[in-house]
Amino acid sequence: MIAAIVLAAGSSTRMGIPKPLVPLEGRPLLAHVLENLSRSSVEETIVVLGEASERIREEFPFAAGRTRVIVNPSFRDGMSTSLKAGIAALSPDVEAFFVVLGDEPFVEPPTYDALIAARRAQRTRIVLPTYRGVRGNPVLLDRSLAAEADAITGDRGCRVLHERHPHETLEVPVEDAGVLVDIDTPEELERARTVLQEHRPVSSLVTDLAPRDGKSEDAACPAVASAEPAPATLVLVGNDEVGGTLGTLGHLLGLRVLSAGEDLTDARRRGADEVVLDLDALPPKLTENCYAVVTAHAPYERRAVELLLRSPVAYIGWVASRRRTGPIKEALARDGFTVEQLGRIHNPAGLAIGAETPEEIALSVAAEVVRQIRSSDRSPASPKISG
Repeated sequence: MIAAIVLAAGSSTRMGIPKPLVPLEGRPLLAHVLENLSRSSVEETIVVLGEASERIREEFPFAAGRTRVIVNPSFRDGMSTSLKAGIAALSPDVEAFFVVLGDEPFVEPPTYDALIAARRAQRTRIVLPTYRGVRGNPVLLDRSLAAEADAITGDRGCRVLHERHPHETLEVPVEDAGVLVDIDTPEELERARTVLQEHRPVSSLVTDLAPRDGKSEDAACPAVASAEPAPATLVLVGNDEVGGTLGTLGHLLGLRVLSAGEDLTDARRRGADEVVLDLDALPPKLTENCYAVVTAHAPYERRAVELLLRSPVAYIGWVASRRRTGPIKEALARDGFTVEQLGRIHNPAGLAIGAETPEEIALSVAAEVVRQIRSSDRSPASPKISG
């Protein structure tokens, strides 16, 4: 079972009335959040109240059934106490739970479902959405992290878990600007109302309501605490030893590692931040902030190269001899790829250091990727290797 913990315990001093009751399009702010959850695959919803809990319970029409309401008497002691109260209220058969902010009314139901599907497909413990490269909310946590989350103290939230488990955090790109939009002040509320009245897309609020550091109580899971781009991603296609070593080097360099292939071993899956077993699911994940290396002598080798050529990735390396790649390139040319497009491929991949062993080849490829990053404007996305 997948649950959602909705954090709505803040003092709301700037709003004048309890934030869950603030009207937006004729309905309380919290009603938008709960309706979107009810239209998703989430099976249990726990709303954590604090300030003005009696008034909210009296005035808000909580639906019976999937929604349970609890009160955190310690909400003034920091955001972590609301998260802790919500975790304690989870049903025993909950396998994972969302941490949902009660002041983010625009997260769409398909976004919740996409994060649930990604967790099940990739078997990772922390899943969060990104919109145009920026991390957002809500965050989906595996139940196995409940004890760690419960141990967080003070005015901190589950961002601590992202920092503690970077290689178990999966980012899922979504076309839902609502993951970045919260309503925290009267000015933000007025802008949101104006956008809705003018029938403008929610994405227009991303500029108006930019993510910011240090959100207060209701930001108990501030994955969107800064608008810095996600780190560069090293995409490794194939299941050979070079790819495994490259994954290790990628993590040392501060890169996210995405491993793709139909025959990945358990070791390769565990060593990646994200795993894609079906190559048809790879294209949406390929951005200008990706550096891809094909290391497979496998039936899907040509298919992988074709997908990469059609993508905007910043680098395409192919670890194979020219005798092997030559016929494949000729076939790709017959299929319509131009000389310029095929020229994007670095083959053989890696700097010329006389590499022979898989470890040496991986080192030479990693060095070429570093050179590519340094020569681009993307180096801030990978702080450990930026100059």
